[in-house]
Amino acid sequence: MKSVKDIVNGFRLIGEESTDDEAVAEVIMVSTVATRLAVTNRAVISMLREKASPDLDWYRAEVRTELAQLATEKTQDADWLKHEIKIAAGRPGRARDSQDFRSIDVKPLKRRRNVLLAVVDALGRLSKNDSYVTHEAIQCRDRTHAEVKEAIQVIAERGVHPDPYLSDDEREKRIGDLGRDLMSEVSQLAKATKQAAKDAEKAEKKSAKARQKK
Repeated sequence: MKSVKDIVNGFRLIGEESTDDEAVAEVIMVSTVATRLAVTNRAVISMLREKASPDLDWYRAEVRTELAQLATEKTQDADWLKHEIKIAAGRPGRARDSQDFRSIDVKPLKRRRNVLLAVVDALGRLSKNDSYVTHEAIQCRDRTHAEVKEAIQVIAERGVHPDPYLSDDEREKRIGDLGRDLMSEVSQLAKATKQAAKDAEKAEKKSAKARQKK
């Protein structure tokens, strides 16, 4: 289970300087980016490793699945905050650190929980919005095709050049090496994308922590 600090720091705009609507809008924006990254990564692997050709319906289904998973995560976060609020309500005095919530923290914690619940509701509505889902599916499909094309181009530059003196066995070996290089390139691309998402999350948490100190 994630700590309250992880949950609270996970949303940069859930602070006193922003409205609830602004906080919800930013979390939805981050969720949209996360959905695109997750769906695109699965599609790239599907196309290159399994030699599949996902159609637009596949992308639509994946977008809806990802939105549902995000909604589940936010619901769990809201439930955890509810538990923490109940404990904090019976603890007077001043906090000793950022994770030591007291009765004075109940109001802002309730606000953050309300934002999370609003995000869950918004994600549910988006998953049922055919226009939104189709738009996101197209974005994921186009990004997938671009990434696959880029990976193939990179490998092709290192690939097999026509050589009339190669035997059939040597040519087959080079083609096999090309395939392994291609899968390695895809794997590195997926890792780089995942790392970029982690770096963005760390930056969000650092910004939230700085706001809490002010």
